[in-house]
Amino acid sequence: MYDGGLGVQQNKKKAIALYKEAANLNEPSGMINLAEMYRTGDNIEQSNIKAFMWLDIARFYTQNTKDMRAKWAARGALDKVKENMSVDEINEGKKLSKDWINQIRF
Repeated sequence: MYDGGLGVQQNKKKAIALYKEAANLNEPSGMINLAEMYRTGDNIEQSNIKAFMWLDIARFYTQNTKDMRAKWAARGALDKVKENMSVDEINEGKKLSKDWINQIRF
């Protein structure tokens, strides 16, 4: 709601904070939205690597979901961000996502 100003005054910084909170609570939609903010650099430092990381984590968390919308949103966004990344950047994003998942799971 804060991201788009839906029913509240638009506040991108608050939207980012809420997306981060949701992402850190293993919520794929928060991860996907946070990744989009990183991909576009919308009120946050632009980073395809961080966008990739969050989308790869969202992909991981939606592997066994029945929510096909979330599953395909994560995969589609991941494919989109990869189009503008080098192999080294993709590998760095994969390492970050793997490290984050392992830290949370264990």
